[in-house]
This record gives sequence, structure tokens and C-alpha cells, in this order.
Amino acid sequence: MPKSDVIFLAGVAVAAVATGAGLALWMNDGAGVSPSRTVNAATGIGKSGAGTAGPYSDAQWAAAMDAILNMSARDVAMAAGLEPDSEETELLRYAEWGRRDPVAAIAAAGKDFTLIEQALWAAAETKPTIAVELLKTFTTPPFEVFDGDVNRLISNFFLHWARYDLDAARFSLADSHWRSLTGGEYELLDDLTRGIGTFWPKDDAEGWVRWMAEFAVDEPADVEYFMEAVGWGEVDFSRPLSLATFSDITEGPSKDAALLFALLSEVPATAPMKAMEMVSTEQCAAAAAIIAEGIADPAEALHWLGQHAPRERPAEESLFHTLWHFDSLLRKWTEAGSAIDSDITSWPAWLQQLVIEAAPGPETLSAALAVSDEGTRSDTLTAGMQEWSAKDPAAASAWLTDLGSDNLSRDAATAGLVLGTANGDPEGALAWARTIDDPALRDRCLRAAKGHLAKEDPSTAWTVFDDPLLPDSDRISLERAIKPSNSSK
Repeated sequence: MPKSDVIFLAGVAVAAVATGAGLALWMNDGAGVSPSRTVNAATGIGKSGAGTAGPYSDAQWAAAMDAILNMSARDVAMAAGLEPDSEETELLRYAEWGRRDPVAAIAAAGKDFTLIEQALWAAAETKPTIAVELLKTFTTPPFEVFDGDVNRLISNFFLHWARYDLDAARFSLADSHWRSLTGGEYELLDDLTRGIGTFWPKDDAEGWVRWMAEFAVDEPADVEYFMEAVGWGEVDFSRPLSLATFSDITEGPSKDAALLFALLSEVPATAPMKAMEMVSTEQCAAAAAIIAEGIADPAEALHWLGQHAPRERPAEESLFHTLWHFDSLLRKWTEAGSAIDSDITSWPAWLQQLVIEAAPGPETLSAALAVSDEGTRSDTLTAGMQEWSAKDPAAASAWLTDLGSDNLSRDAATAGLVLGTANGDPEGALAWARTIDDPALRDRCLRAAKGHLAKEDPSTAWTVFDDPLLPDSDRISLERAIKPSNSSK
């Protein structure tokens, strides 16, 4: 039996004995106590929160709980059928001691993590404000007081406290000490938010989102975590959340997080630009993608996003959200067979690149040729052609042939074709690589093609080893790659 369950089981046992139901009733011999009560009936918990409580009146239940709080550890152990000197009895003794005097109990526990954890856990029921200050002393880095699971110590204490007093527990978690421990430590943050969400009132979605945003989000990178974790609560999100509800949150990542979630709840169709203006610059692209995804027609949605997304490429902290909703929007767009927007050249360069790379083909690559920024155009053509040629090398090769040798973007597109086909057709890729005019780009593509050729057929690689276009540094690397697998040479 796990040690943490001992108090629960003992509590149910004593409740049964104190009400005259007898230990047999507690063991579910015949009728009365359900398994859910065995799990939930911690000492002092109200009758309504203890599962199926059986045929006891409120007065009987209250008397039973009061009896548990005033019984000695030995009496509790006897009621639970434990040996007087067993390890379980010792845990019960410290739990009882922690409820009455946590300072003395913890002092007596020394550096015994298990006893300290037991005393603090029990103190959350009766003396939480004293216990939480004691908990701070054990959770101040570098945690040299004892060897134990500090995350478990913190989460168990707060979740037990929340069972009795949710408001006090969540208010205490606002202390900067706890946020300093959860910052970047998502395992602890998970434990705390999931646990608090279990006890949160189901009809208070607004309060849950606000608390999660203010507690779990310190910097832009945390917004990604928040957007997933806020759904872990057991609250009812059937009613839309208003953007105005969170307008009073202090400007910063917390406010952005709450507003983005509210956008998911109800896209303000009448004033979408106002919604984008409410979030910070870092999350503006994410807000635009969420709004666009709410437009029914995929082509219209993508066009709206292209016209209203911010011109500057979103920061990495926001890019996840942009791609998350953009991918969903793009999938709907491609499934609908919609054509590329003829006005794509007016879109932000970063968005043009995402569209072309995500759905490469003759239309999107032709649109890429019109991208004004040379660097974006080259990167987009290379990435798009690499993706397309890996899936359909014949069609990609035909498009590149039709492009003509005098096109200024031909080298970038050819590089994509080489990188996309080098694994499946290294000889063909090698032939295309030799047509690249830019020396640095040609060297890169020759290296990729010949590297794949050496792995596939070392003897063939030797026949092109003396290629005058191959840089000396690559010649040495290629020789080293070929020799081990071609010892007969």
C-alpha cells in the first residue's frame, strides 16, 4: 500500500468505527462505503466531497471527522488495523502531529523527507499559513536540506490545501517564490495547474483563464504552454469569453495569453482589427492566424491573413502559434483545391514563404518568382523546390527546364531540386548541380549529390572523383567517405 494512501484509508476506517458502522462496513463487506469514498475521504473532508458516503446523516459524518482529529495516532492505527510500531503508524503519528503543531513535528523529523512531507501535507488542513512558510525553507535552492522530490513536496502540499481552501491556496501560489521555482520547470507547473484545475469551480471559466495566465505565463515563450494547459481544467467553456474581460490585466505575456485564448472562444467578426490591436506586437501574428482560421471559406481566410498579418516576421516565441493555426488553415485551403491568391506578392514576405513552402507546386513556385525581397525569394524557391522534387521529381524537373537558363532565380530553384532528389537519384542531382552558376551554391550542391552517390555506389563515385568543379576540401572528405567501403580500389 502506498504510504500516501495510509491517512486516507485510516480516515475512512475511523469514520466507519466512529459512526458505529464497524470496520466490516469500511471494508465494503455487504454495503455502505464505495471505492470513491475510500479514495476521497481524507481526514476532515466534508461529507459532500467524500464520494458515496453511505447512510450517514450530516451530524454523524461531522462527529466522525471531529473524532479523527482528536484521536491519538495509536487509536487511529488500531482502527485501521495497523501494527502499533509499524512504519505506517509512524507516518500517522507525524500526520497527527503536523495537524496540531507543524513546527514541532518538522523539527523532530530532522532530515527525514518522508516524515517532513507527511507533517506538511497534514498541516495543509489545519495550519496552512504556518506550513507554507515552513515549506519555503525546504524549497529554496540549492535544496541542500535533504534529498527528496522537491516538486512532489510542493505539489502535494498545495493540492491538499486547495482541497480545503482553493482561494487561499491559489492566492499563496502568487508569491514570487513559487513562480521562481516553476519558471522553466514545466513538470512542477503541470502538477500545480492540473491539480488546482481539479478543484476550480466549473462555472468560472473567466477566473480560471485569468489565474492561469497570471500564474503560468511570465515570458512570451510561456504562452505556448498556456494555450495547451488552460484546457486541463474541468471548467465549462461552452460560453464564449469576451476580450474585454481581460483588458485590465497588466500589459505583457500574461495578457497576451488570456486574449489569445479568448479569441479561440469567440472571434470578434465585427472588429477583428481591434482584437489584433489589443495584443502585443510579439503575438499579433498569432492573433491574425486565429482570426483567419475562424473564416469559413479557406481561400477567403488565407487572403484575409495575407492582407492583415504584420509585415515583420513574428518572433520565435509567437511563431508556434502562427504555424499552429496557419497549418490548420492551409490544410483546409489545399483540401478545398483553392488556387494561390494572385495578389500574394502584396503579402508579408515571411507569410509568402510559409505558403509556398507548405504547398509547393507550379502555382506557388511561380508566385515565389515574384517575391520582391531577393533573400526571401531565393530561400523560398530552394525550400519549395526541395519539397516538391522529393515528391514529384519529374514535374519539378520539367518546371525548372521551362524556367530557362537566363532566369536570375534559376540557381536557387536548381539547388532545391538537387537537395530534393540527391537521395533517390544522386546521378541526376549531380548533373543538375553542375548547371548552377553561383560557385558557393554549386559547391554545396555538388557536396550533397556526391555524398549520396558515394554512399549508394562507391565505384561510381570514383569515376566522378576527379571532377574539376569539386572543391579540394570536399575532395578530401569524399575520399575518406569512399575508402572504407571500397577497400578493393
